Amino acid sequence: MSTPRSFLAPIVVGLLMLSCGGGKTAGPAPTVIPSPTDTANMKISIDSTFIKSVPVGVSTDFDLDIQDVGTVDIPNLSLVFDDGDRFMDKYSIENAGSCLVDANLPGLACGKLTKGNHLKFTIKAKPKTAGSYVFKFHVDQYKTPLYEADNTEYVYSWTQTVTS
Repeated sequence: MSTPRSFLAPIVVGLLMLSCGGGKTAGPAPTVIPSPTDTANMKISIDSTFIKSVPVGVSTDFDLDIQDVGTVDIPNLSLVFDDGDRFMDKYSIENAGSCLVDANLPGLACGKLTKGNHLKFTIKAKPKTAGSYVFKFHVDQYKTPLYEADNTEYVYSWTQTVTS
């Protein structure tokens, strides 16, 4: 017994649509989780400037210069805001140069930094809430903290007053 092709075609199309999500538009691409990386030879140096006082709603610049001073490239550099006054909750980030806001960190995903090179960028952001804050961050190779050249893991911080 043979089945006519005109009968099989709708069944095949239906099965393909079901297996591909029913013909719906795909959502955002899944987060790519890099393989574990040995960070022993990844070292950084940081220079930064922060403003001590700013009014709510006024755009503020935070300048950063992160250099790879290790002997290997840093494949997935990120800047992670630590617990404490939670910078990502108190500020709206308008622009972070070549880095992208990544709520899964919470912080900025900046990508590859090759040995000897600098990543210089400005975070342009507006404070949302008045208060006195101590903001903290550290630099990672995809969720693994990186050390400075002296083999010390630093948590960088700045104190800021946001006025109304």
